[in-house]
Amino acid sequence: MTHNPSLSDMSKRVHRFPLFSIAASLHIKGTSALMLWRGLTQVTHMQLLLFFQTTH
Repeated sequence: MTHNPSLSDMSKRVHRFPLFSIAASLHIKGTSALMLWRGLTQVTHMQLLLFFQTTH
């Protein structure tokens, strides 16, 4: 059985690809996700403030 360099090359690429695609999708969705996250955190902060104001 001979070692095939192109086969190991392919496996390296296959292992690297998911990370690259995840990074790419995160980069594309980054701005919208960040806006969503900011909106969510602002809402939770407001709710927490209201909650503390009503309880204390």
